[in-house]
Amino acid sequence: MPQLDTVTFFTQYTWTLIALFILFSLLVTKILPQIEKFLKIRSTPLSSKILINTTDPQLIKNLLQL
Repeated sequence: MPQLDTVTFFTQYTWTLIALFILFSLLVTKILPQIEKFLKIRSTPLSSKILINTTDPQLIKNLLQL
């Protein structure tokens, strides 16, 4: 049975670990920071008056800093 062959099992195990490591590093470096940024933006309370008068430099600086 090829599932129990040690040589085949070792190579499958190695490639699985490599693939999972690549997926994990992609998740940590790319996807999670974007989700954090979107959640931070969504959590900032903005009223309609602030959106109409966007000439406040501090507000613009805070929004661009996110």
